[in-house]
Amino acid sequence: MFRVKQNNGQLSVLIERSLKIMVLVTRQYKRRLNYIKNGVINKFGKGKPSHWRNVDFKDLSFEIKLASNILISASTLKRIFGKNKTPDTYYPQESTLEAMGKYADVHADDEKTIFLFLKNTYFLLLAVFVLIVGILWFYGIFASSSEKLIPVKLELQKVDGANPATAIFHYEIPDTEDSLFISFGDGYPLKHLVAEKKLISHYYKYPGIFNITICTRKQVLSDTLKLFIGTDDWQTLAHYYQQNHNERYFPIPLEYATNAEEFHPTRKILANIGMDTTRIIVLRLDNFRQTGKNGDAFQLKTRLKNISYWPAVRCYSAYIHVVGRNGSIKIKLANEGCSQYGNVTLSEKTIQGIYADLSNFSLDIKNWNEIEIINNNKQVDIKINSTTIFHEAYNTSIGELMGVTLKFHGSGYVDYFILQDKGYSPIFEKQFCNKN
Repeated sequence: MFRVKQNNGQLSVLIERSLKIMVLVTRQYKRRLNYIKNGVINKFGKGKPSHWRNVDFKDLSFEIKLASNILISASTLKRIFGKNKTPDTYYPQESTLEAMGKYADVHADDEKTIFLFLKNTYFLLLAVFVLIVGILWFYGIFASSSEKLIPVKLELQKVDGANPATAIFHYEIPDTEDSLFISFGDGYPLKHLVAEKKLISHYYKYPGIFNITICTRKQVLSDTLKLFIGTDDWQTLAHYYQQNHNERYFPIPLEYATNAEEFHPTRKILANIGMDTTRIIVLRLDNFRQTGKNGDAFQLKTRLKNISYWPAVRCYSAYIHVVGRNGSIKIKLANEGCSQYGNVTLSEKTIQGIYADLSNFSLDIKNWNEIEIINNNKQVDIKINSTTIFHEAYNTSIGELMGVTLKFHGSGYVDYFILQDKGYSPIFEKQFCNKN
């Protein structure tokens, strides 16, 4: 935390004083307990309790029962007098102490037990509790506000290249004791910022819209800077499933992956570009550019399937992702029996197969399927082979259409892709075949 540090001393003093009151409560109880225990030891007359045997504790239990008509077991007495060690401090009940006091014939009205003390000081303790909670709440809110008031500045200075691209950011941050970081918006680990450096760059391996912020590990401090990385046209990249951030993305020339019938990078092609085809590979097909078109009204249609076999893959997946400047629409299809891994994102809404019935999103994905997404002013219909399987609305506009991505686990096939605006004018379109 930042500004609150100046008042940490005051907070510590207040909490310390409150804790002292609780310590006094505990001391009062212990004083009463020891007073009664000493009386019992003197009355019983068998020396130190550490020398008592099991039969002695049974005899003491019997004598207390005769004097008070309350039975205290021998095992309880062993705990009270320290013969049986317990992991936690043992505090006898009020009735137990009263029985022992009656047996020992001790009278100390001024030595109250913990229970009587709590009863007599209820309002004081309640006030202390409220005070502590109030202090923590106030300083918590104040600390959050203080973090937001830290003067930080973040701006894009330059983008080097198209895709791949290196973005260069200018930032200004105060020299604080607390670490500040930059989030590059692509899943890459947070990067520590040094106040005197002022510039930092980041390499973006794939296209898209990225939200960049300055933050602590708990809170965003800056406004969100949106970075757009586009493509020249359709492009293909492959990478390993759940790979480390420092592993490479492999570009695949589109003409290499397109034959007379469809788009499909074969296992041989992937091996030829240097990929280990015994690992799970993720294939993505992207097209990103500024379109000026409304992302809340479009019609998308494509025909695709996934490979029939890939090592270590049982749930074959296919993603269709429509990206807007402020949000996205994304569906994940899987083969039959794998609907738990299905997923639908509609701007602010996310529906996951683990928490919802998305069995309609599991299909025979190893054969050709025609997929349609129809967005009619934030009312979305999804069709598979002309059958509507899903209808849902969302509230927050995704903004201008900025790009589309098709993604497969393994190596998928695409016949064609077309995304039109509401006037049926093509925005992103491709017939993936090479018959010439």
